[in-house]
Amino acid sequence: MDGCLKLSLAGRYALSFAVALVWKFPKSEKKTIPFFCLGDLAEEQHIPAPFLAKIIQPLVKKGLILSKKGKNGGVRLNRHPEDISTLEIVETCEGSYERSNCIFYPETPCAGKKCSLFCPLRKIEEKLRLELKNISLEELACSLKAHPRRG
Repeated sequence: MDGCLKLSLAGRYALSFAVALVWKFPKSEKKTIPFFCLGDLAEEQHIPAPFLAKIIQPLVKKGLILSKKGKNGGVRLNRHPEDISTLEIVETCEGSYERSNCIFYPETPCAGKKCSLFCPLRKIEEKLRLELKNISLEELACSLKAHPRRG
């Protein structure tokens, strides 16, 4: 199977934006976390500014991103990048990463681990969810720094 985790455009932009904020996060614990201009971040990430403004609304509502209006306003991470999981960003933008009904019996809500079938597909889905939960934004950003885009 080729490709990567399939996300909507908004989900991909949200992860890209969050990683950009990680790269700007102060390395020293003693430094104040600055706010960054949303327009500048949009330009850096090649994301249309109005679309980015819309994308970050649920991230702000969830408390992952802090937004401040005014002269010294902008956006920043609301928690340390180590304490924000990739799953939090994905689920905030894409919705819960869980199936609501059984694939094989659509009229039956998925019972997860309590299901008498507990099909292998559900097990894989749960493993992926756990993996995304265990990958912090810090880890994701470090990986991308170590392996920059080619060409």
